[in-house]
Order: sequence, then structure tokens, then C-alpha cells
Amino acid sequence: MGDTNSNQPKLNDQLHRLVVDFDTWADLARADPDSFERKREDLLEEFFKQIPQKRQQRLRGLQFRIDMERRKARSAMGACIKITAMMWDSVEGKNGLLDSIRKLTHGVQNDDRIPEFQADILPFRRQLDR
Repeated sequence: MGDTNSNQPKLNDQLHRLVVDFDTWADLARADPDSFERKREDLLEEFFKQIPQKRQQRLRGLQFRIDMERRKARSAMGACIKITAMMWDSVEGKNGLLDSIRKLTHGVQNDDRIPEFQADILPFRRQLDR
């Protein structure tokens, strides 16, 4: 009657070990950015190993996108703003959390919102070479 995986710690217990102290990490980032980055990557890798395999690819892809935004940004604040915008887009954007909730509660066929973009299609006539 017992759980067949009773020897393995529960996921929440494993993730609890990954909790970090903000002030300690902020100090490390200021004092030794390279060491901070290595430890950040190690912590992320440890986190990913705790996640079921079928969900890892999606989470690693998301982390890749976050890392690319951090690299492209001219400042830490710029990166923060861009990553926050990504988060809000995943909530409010097309096929985001709110869309999913609407579809679940109202049904897909009732999604009669106005499309995001509307435009008139203009015909262009082909010019003959002169």
C-alpha cells in the first residue's frame, strides 16, 4: 500500500534545498560576477535535474530565452524590464494564461474577440518593362 518511490525525497523537499539568500547572491554578483554566473548556472542545472524529464525541455527553452535577453540587454534594469514583459505576455498575450482560462471556461468556439491586427489588402498591378 505504500508508495513505491518512498525512498526518494519528494520534489518539494528537493526544491527547498535550492532556496538562496538574496543578499548573499547580490553581494556575490557585485564582488565576483563570474563566480556568481557559475553558481547561478549550477543552481539552475540542479533545479532542472529535479524536474520530470518530460517538462525539462520546455523549462530549459524558457531559461535559454531569459539568458539571451540578459545578454542582449545593455543594463541589468533593461534585462529585468524585458524579462518582466515576457512574463506578462505569457499571462496576457495570445495563447497565454488568460486565453487558456477563457477557453476552458467559455469554450473555444466562443472566442470571438477582434483580431489583434486588421488591414486592407491592396492589389498591386504588375508594371511592364519599358
